[in-house]
Amino acid sequence: MKEKMGRLKNKGNKIFIVMEILLGIIGVILAFLMLNSSPSSLGKVAVVIPDSDASQWTALKQGLKAGAKDHHLDLLISDTPENLTGEKQLEIIQQEIKNGAKGIICQSLVDLDEKKLAEVTSDVPVLFINNATKETAKVLTPDFYSMGQALGNELIQDYEGHLTGKTIGLLGKNKTPSIEKAMEGFKETIASYGGEISWEIPSNIDDSESMFLNLSKVNFMIAFDDASSVFLGNASLNNNLKGALAYGIGHSTEAMYLLDHEGLRSLVIPDEFNLGYKSVVNMEKSLSHPFGEREKVTISFSVLKKDELYLKENQDLLFMMNQL
Repeated sequence: MKEKMGRLKNKGNKIFIVMEILLGIIGVILAFLMLNSSPSSLGKVAVVIPDSDASQWTALKQGLKAGAKDHHLDLLISDTPENLTGEKQLEIIQQEIKNGAKGIICQSLVDLDEKKLAEVTSDVPVLFINNATKETAKVLTPDFYSMGQALGNELIQDYEGHLTGKTIGLLGKNKTPSIEKAMEGFKETIASYGGEISWEIPSNIDDSESMFLNLSKVNFMIAFDDASSVFLGNASLNNNLKGALAYGIGHSTEAMYLLDHEGLRSLVIPDEFNLGYKSVVNMEKSLSHPFGEREKVTISFSVLKKDELYLKENQDLLFMMNQL
């Protein structure tokens, strides 16, 4: 009898040990699944930027996608035409909201009706990017004034401060508040060095380069946005600037190409990847904590010349801008 009881006890111990092992395995599997499962999304965020397939948005879109992955948002970059109007932009934003967008990230156009926008987006957070001032929504932007200062300093350094008697032409597509801020920074930086602003016009990339034939000859031309920099750089390579040297702000592969081929003498490049990433971080906070405080975000920029383009410290920038 004692022997039989012993066998039953041993059998019971074995069953208990097996059960413990099975429970342990199940626990490990559940923990693994929990650690590797994706957290639930906070919702869809639509990004509405003009000419969304253009290469100038390459780094921005990489940053947006990286931010969306890290902060659990479903990101949709709306398909927009090259010649996007404010009316069409408003229509796209309204349609994205109807399709379930919980937030909008947008670079608005100068003719976007802000009153109508406020009505359309009354129930969703809106974040503007690359706009120096906006009344109806939160804004995340590089410091355009400082970038204008950087362009001025490039000119001053290249000519050791001797700008007396030198003439300058300024270009900026559509004269947005951001471009006006950059122009202001440039003008104030060179003010005490003797350079003279001969003319100041908005640049339209659809115009022929022959437009420069009707303008007074200048020593330097300065572009304050990517489209104007590409336009100016190409005109320089085509010898249509009447000998003027070109400087600009830009962040497209075309702008980098023009710097490399000396269509542009210097290029100020805003950190569009960081702008995209921080935009998503900001939007995630708006969706998770609508009334929470927001930290101040600074978007940096780089200043490059041709001989600095392929330095080791600039390889990440080149790689990011070529991820089409």
